Amino acid sequence: MDMASYLSEIRHACETVFPSIWTEWDAVEALKGKIASLTATTLEGYRRAEAFQQFEDPDDYMLGVGIHWDTYFGPDKERYHAEAYLPNLEQQRDVRAFACTSLAGSVLQFAKQGISLVHGGVQTCPNGRIVHGVELKTVIWQGRNQSMHWEEGQIRPAVRQCFEALKAADPALGDYLQRNVAFEVVRLLEWREFSDFEADLLLLA
Repeated sequence: MDMASYLSEIRHACETVFPSIWTEWDAVEALKGKIASLTATTLEGYRRAEAFQQFEDPDDYMLGVGIHWDTYFGPDKERYHAEAYLPNLEQQRDVRAFACTSLAGSVLQFAKQGISLVHGGVQTCPNGRIVHGVELKTVIWQGRNQSMHWEEGQIRPAVRQCFEALKAADPALGDYLQRNVAFEVVRLLEWREFSDFEADLLLLA
């Protein structure tokens, strides 16, 4: 079997997995971005209001008062509600983190299986692109091994070498001895959709 044929066989299964992996993460990150933007707008609004209120001219002073209350009832109020909702959203993501990590692990398993079926193992597989100093085939192979075997407490030297190199790119990967970091590997590879996954696997054809 060649890699293109293998990808055709697993396309449907993979296309159902990727949205589930990313939905919770994207929701939290979008809300964090909104809060950061609203915070900046709020601070700027209050800064402008204070600046106008320093003037002795009554019109300037009242303009400052107006800006203050516009900020208070506008972006500051919206920021307050967004910040209040964030912990709930983060908790929801954390509750589902196990499922997301397991799904990410299955994606790495699909990739590893493709290498095995097409090339018989990682040694005879093309290197693929370089991911923060590590060959793509190695990231896939050792990422899958970490995901499958981290709980055994005996991380193999090849896994350790791979993740020690990668953790400089994403410090979360430094947790590879304590937990399954399959999601962080998929994130590092920038596999958000099947087309991203497919393009990388074809580099290993």
